[in-house]
Amino acid sequence: MVNGVPTIASLAPNASVEIPASYVVSQADIDAGGPIENCVIVEHDTTKGDDCAKTKVKKDPKVEAKKVADLSEVSMAGTTINYTITVKNTGNVTLTTLAVNDELTGVASPANVVWGTMPAGVTVVNGVPTIASLAPNASVEIPASYVVSQADIDAGGPIENCVIVEHDTTKGDDCAKTKVKKDPKVEASKVADLSEVSMAGTTINYTITVKNTGNVTLTTLAVNDELTGVASPANVVWGTMPAGVTVVNGVPTIASLAPTASVEIPASYVVSQADIDAGGPIENCVIVEHDTTKGDDCAKTKVKKDPKVEAKKVADLSEVSMAGTTINYTITVKNTGNVTLTTLAVNDELTGVASPANVVWGTMPAGVTVVNGVPTIASLAPTASVEIPASYVVSQADIDAGGPIENCVIVEHDTTEEDDCAKTDVKQNREILLVKDGVLDLGENEISNPGDIITYTFKVTNIGNTTLKGMTITDPLPGLTWVDGNTIDSLAPARVRP
Repeated sequence: MVNGVPTIASLAPNASVEIPASYVVSQADIDAGGPIENCVIVEHDTTKGDDCAKTKVKKDPKVEAKKVADLSEVSMAGTTINYTITVKNTGNVTLTTLAVNDELTGVASPANVVWGTMPAGVTVVNGVPTIASLAPNASVEIPASYVVSQADIDAGGPIENCVIVEHDTTKGDDCAKTKVKKDPKVEASKVADLSEVSMAGTTINYTITVKNTGNVTLTTLAVNDELTGVASPANVVWGTMPAGVTVVNGVPTIASLAPTASVEIPASYVVSQADIDAGGPIENCVIVEHDTTKGDDCAKTKVKKDPKVEAKKVADLSEVSMAGTTINYTITVKNTGNVTLTTLAVNDELTGVASPANVVWGTMPAGVTVVNGVPTIASLAPTASVEIPASYVVSQADIDAGGPIENCVIVEHDTTEEDDCAKTDVKQNREILLVKDGVLDLGENEISNPGDIITYTFKVTNIGNTTLKGMTITDPLPGLTWVDGNTIDSLAPARVRP
């Protein structure tokens, strides 16, 4: 070997010698595509010879693409899925200008990933990461991300993101799938502005709040209302509907409600007298229905019952002075509570009379009948009243007793009672008229003689209004002899005692 050149010192005719040599193929040789040609030239000053050996180069361009998502499942809009795209040269040729195309499928509307920071040797050209050069067995990782939209959740997925790595001699692709977990939920809340009512005609205002507590947009939500605890089937009155809500066949319907969104629907109900009478509670329930979920809630309003009755008895005469006088009474029964009263018994008691007695009932008004001598009111609504007539004829004994004549009414119900009395004074007038008359008996000769007898007659008349008892007649005339006595045990008005 002289200066890197093998030199044969001497070579006899027909003799030969073998000289070994080797060459390490470079990547550039493979990239160039060959053939690799190696020539030898044997030189002597008198002659020379040469020969070449060719070795073909087999090019095998290959690329592998791998896409991995950091989340296998999502359930909320706004979630970020991070992707790692790995591009590897699995062939034997250096690949240049590799385009990394990304395709999002399974999303609700066309969208693109957001590219992260590119590694060395990768630039984004017109939105497409491009790898300048990738040697065999070399790999590069490209980051990307995608923010899940509400529409993606509503669509139900999966969200599929594919990568296609393209070269003019080869390509590779891979997809990453992320499942979408749908969780439809709705919450209904119903609130009444009154916790208790006590009067018919009161308006209870309700606020129905419907909230989407799931992760899916809900459409065509029916807001059904049920009134229970009312005396008869009834419906609420819907107020002004907010935007996006229409009343269809009496049922408010929410067109669309996004997750976390809520809507308030107003309603009202006017309490009836029957509701107060029933005693409540007035329960109003709402049921919000969707084909995938439903929610309900109830608002209860207590009913405060306050049964009260007022009785008033008025006599047309404040004073009487004569037996046989008729006192006319007006009994007024009024419902001063908030509950309809039924089967009200109107009992009458006469006090201050000389002997037990009863009033005489007049013509009963509508809805009042006399049962066993007692007027009975079938039904009396709150604030309503009824007048019942009665009368009593004053007896002589009443005048003699001196009064007052007191007539009381007691109105009774199983939940309440009330009474009132009317008093009529009695004016007594004790007065007599005494007439004394004398007759002289003249005898047969009809001549007045000593010893003749004068017979006196005392006529006593009761000209007052009171029976007089225990009267004694006295006369200052000496020698007067009482024939039948001078006492009167009892003398009624207008009666005469001769």
